[in-house]
Formats: sequence, C-alpha cells, structure tokens
Amino acid sequence: MPIRLRLLRERFVVFFGKGSYGRDTLINTLGVLFAAVIPVAVLPILSRLYSPAEFGLFGVFAALVGLGTIASTGRYEAAILLPEEDDAAVSIACAAFLFLTAFVSALAIIFTLAYFIGVGSVRAHSALIGLGVIAVAFSGCVQILLSAAIRKRVFAKVSFARFCAALVSAFLSILIGASTQYAEGLAIGVTAGYAVCALILSRVVARQYGGVSLPDRAAIYGQVKRYRNFPLFSLPSDFSNTLATNLPVLFFSTFFGSAATGYLTMFQRIWAGTSIMVTGLGETFRQRAATERQQTGNFNRTMRVTLLPLVLLSVVLCATLVLLGPKLFEVVAGVEWREAGVYGQILAPFVCLQFVASPVSWSFYIAERLKLLAVWQLALLVSFSLSLFVGSKLFSAQGTLAVLSCVGVVLYAIYILISERISREENKVS
Repeated sequence: MPIRLRLLRERFVVFFGKGSYGRDTLINTLGVLFAAVIPVAVLPILSRLYSPAEFGLFGVFAALVGLGTIASTGRYEAAILLPEEDDAAVSIACAAFLFLTAFVSALAIIFTLAYFIGVGSVRAHSALIGLGVIAVAFSGCVQILLSAAIRKRVFAKVSFARFCAALVSAFLSILIGASTQYAEGLAIGVTAGYAVCALILSRVVARQYGGVSLPDRAAIYGQVKRYRNFPLFSLPSDFSNTLATNLPVLFFSTFFGSAATGYLTMFQRIWAGTSIMVTGLGETFRQRAATERQQTGNFNRTMRVTLLPLVLLSVVLCATLVLLGPKLFEVVAGVEWREAGVYGQILAPFVCLQFVASPVSWSFYIAERLKLLAVWQLALLVSFSLSLFVGSKLFSAQGTLAVLSCVGVVLYAIYILISERISREENKVS
C-alpha cells in the first residue's frame, strides 16, 4: 500500500476509531439529523392544517416555554460534565432536579391564582398556558438527563430518544390539527415530545449510573456551593440570551400582528430543523473539550477541528437561503408561506453565524468564564431590544429584520472570536 494511502487510512482510523471525537460526533450528528427530518418532513402538512395566525400564537408559546426551560434548572445541568467523579455529577443532577421542582411548582401556583382571580389574558389562553407549565417541567427534565447521558457518551441512545420524541410530536400535531386547527394542537405535540424524550432518557441514565448511590444532603449542598456561579451568572446570562433569541417573535406579535409572527415562526421552525444538526456536534464538543481540558489544560485542538467544517457548512446554507429562500418555502409550505422565505433571505447572514457559534458556545461553561458570558449576553439582549424597537418604529417587518440581522452578525462574530480565544487559555477558574 502506498505511503500516502497508509497515512490517510491511519488518520481516518484515528479520527473515526472507537471512542474518538469524530466517531462520537458522527453518531450523534446523524442521530440528531434523523430526528430533525421528521418535523421538517411534516411541515408541508402542518402549514396546510394551521394558519399563519395559529403558527404565530404557537411561536409565542414556544418562546415562553424556552424561557421557562432555561430558568427551570438554575443551569446546574451545564455543570454535570465538569467533575471527574460520577458521584459529584449525580449530586449536581439532584440539585438541578430540586431547582426544577421548586420552579415548576411556583409557575403552577402563579397560573392557578391568575386564573381564579380572573386575569383576562390568562383565562383566554388558559389551555396554552397550562400546557406551557407542563412543557417546562418535561423540558427541564430533558436538559438534566441529557447532560447526564452525554457525560457517559451514550450518543446512540440519546439520538433514539430524540427520534421517538420527534415522531410523537409530529403525529399528535397532525392528528389534532386535522380536527381542531388551533395552536393547542401544535403545543400538545411539542409537550408530548418532551415527555417521551424525558421517559426514555430517564431509563438510559438509570442504567448508566446504576452503581452510584444517591447523594445525601451534604453532598448535594457541597456541589451547589462548588458550582454556585452557574445560577448566579449563567442563569441570568443564558436567560438573557434565550430572551434575545425569542425577542423577534414576541416583538412581532405585538407590533406586526399574528400573521407576520406566523411567517417568522415558520422560518424558525424550518431553520431549526436544518441547524439542529449542530446540536449533536455541540454535545460531543462539550464532552470532548471538557476531557481535553482536564488532560492538557486547554481545548484548542477540539475547537480547531470543530470550527472549520462549521464555517464551510454555514457558507453553503447562507448561499442557499439568500438565493432560493422564497422559492423553497413556497414549494415546501405552500404559496401562502412565501413571505417566510423572504424573512429567511434577510436573516441568512445572522442565523448562519449563529449556526457556527452554537456548538462552541460551551467554551464559556467548560472554562467557567461565566462572568464574561454574562456580559456578552446582556449586550446581546440590549442590542436586540434596541434594534427591534427602532426597527418597528421606522420600518416594516422586513426592514426591522434587516436591522436585527446586521446587529446579530457583528455580535456573533465577536462571540466566535472570544470562544476561540478561551479555548487557548490554560486551566484556571475565573
């Protein structure tokens, strides 16, 4: 065998061999991709069952559930991968579950009181709000169990859980939409998907950590104290980031009506199905980067092999959106949804940079640079709020999105540069 071919084969074996970063990334990314195919595949059906206005209402529901999910665990689940011992990881998971229980209980009490007091908006949308509380509970469970499963690198089982969740969500959304065509059908589908994913992951995690004893109060408190920066800094900063991400939907529902909100939600749904492929990469990145940092003091090698394919893929996706956006949405969702493709053209540079930033965002957690992350995410929230406010006063919906896209490009370019720099820093807790 020629020397070059032998070297190429050896590199391939090293990169995709058992237990390698490439193999883990490939398995998880393919699994996530299979799960993502389902919601994208059923969108042509859902877009003909639900109107843009109903999609707009569902978009607000999904945005609020996303905000609730971020706050529900105190972000302790992000620390599950950091300690070397499984005992410590289980203690952190227990702390996250306790935080989740208290948070969901508070939401349920607030919702119940508001309903019986007679708050108009709560009573008018009581079904959606009630589903939202349940969705936050299951979604919070998924976040905790997901981190515990990723720590054990059971990526095939994680992918199976996601696939089942996507299947159940799509089936129920279509089944209910065929008879009611209200936004509650979409909300029930999503909530059921979270529940199924949580159930499957709980069984996976129980097997993986079967030999670890449940921690006592002192052990849980010790980990709560050790990783107190996560609720102190990561929680407000991540909440700010999630709020900034969902701010366009909330703003559009207020200033441009439910139809425009529906177009934006449809674009976000299709884009989420495309960009979810980086979810698997992000999960293997944080596991591998955390291990590399423990062993070498930094994780720049993992960062470099992650960034290059991300950048190349983002260029392809951006060009596709800019050149074919309206036509693609017209074909996939119907003529009624062409405007969603125009939104995609405008947002393409921004969302493609966000696509690159998403997996490497774990750099801040791995290096525990949570204060720096909090500053950037606060800047993101303020910048997005000003962009949307000024845009809504001066321009149409399309003009507002153009302002938002320009601001997003600048902020996420800075974010990626900071993440790369953090990966080269030596192992020091800030």
